[in-house]
Formats: sequence, structure tokens, C-alpha cells
Amino acid sequence: MIEIETQVESAGEHLEHLNNKYANRNLNKGRGKQCSNCHLRLDHNMRNCTIDKCLTSEQCGDPSKHPDERSLMDSATEDLKRLEKELRNKTNEYDTRLKGLNSARSSFAQKIRGALINSKKDKYLVKTGSGMFVPKSGLVNQDIAKLEKHFHGKVPDNVSEMSKTFQSIIQNFDKQDISARKFLQ
Repeated sequence: MIEIETQVESAGEHLEHLNNKYANRNLNKGRGKQCSNCHLRLDHNMRNCTIDKCLTSEQCGDPSKHPDERSLMDSATEDLKRLEKELRNKTNEYDTRLKGLNSARSSFAQKIRGALINSKKDKYLVKTGSGMFVPKSGLVNQDIAKLEKHFHGKVPDNVSEMSKTFQSIIQNFDKQDISARKFLQ
């Protein structure tokens, strides 16, 4: 994103440079008619103009009378707008991802996961060939879902204290589930 910000800043400076170079309104302040020869507003016309023909807007300050320079300025303006839009889109995308990440971090599952695993490590952790312990994600997620249902999606105030009751809550939930299945059969 820093790269796009730099490009936007550079494009803005380039456009400002072109405006200062070609659209110098101080050169053409007059209120009279604009001459089609010198492009100045000195209240005269091409027939009685004593000034040399204008070849660039650097002389007259009016890029509308010089299509190549106007085109260059329009192109720089379009580039700046495109880069600003791209920066806005990237910023919005970044903000959305950040909100999603923060939401996931603050979710019930994320807040309970560690306490649940620590409440019965032999149930939730498996030793890998390299000697590391990794969680059994499927089982952990199932039991988190049971706890979330029990607590109605609200994280208990003191998770570490409540973690002592997690296994009994899960067992009760499993007993109810088995009873419900037998009833339905």
C-alpha cells in the first residue's frame, strides 16, 4: 500500500508541476476578449495583434488553446484519479481484512480455545513425529461449539476459572445429545 501512496503523491506532484507550467492564470488575467493569435486577454484581436503568435501555453497560460498540452494535463489528471481510486480500494480492502481479523480474534472460539485445550491436554493434543504437540482441531472445534451453545455465545467473565467446568459441561451436553438420539429412534 505504501507503494501506491508513493505513486499517488508522485502523480499529484507531476500534475501540480504541469498546472504550474502550462496553466499559469497570472499571465492571462485580463477581462477583455481573448486574441486568437497571442491568446492573451488584452482586448484586441488577431488582426491588430502586435505580439508574436503563441506556440505554447507557457506563453499564454491557457492550455485549452494548445491540445497537446491539454492532453498531457488530462492524462496526468486521469492517472492521479485512477491511482487515488486504487489507493481507496486497497485501503478499504485492508480495513475489511483487519476488521475480519479482529472479529476472529475476539470470537468466542478464539477466546475459549486455549483454556479448553489446557483443561484436558491428553484429550485435545496429539504428539507428532517430530515430538511437537498439535491440537486435534476437529475435536477442539466440536467441543467449542458445545460450550458456545451452553454459554449462549457469550464468553464467561473468568475463562480460566470456568475452564475447570468445561469437561463436565461437554459431558452433560453429550449425555443430552445421546438421550435425544435415543428418543428420536
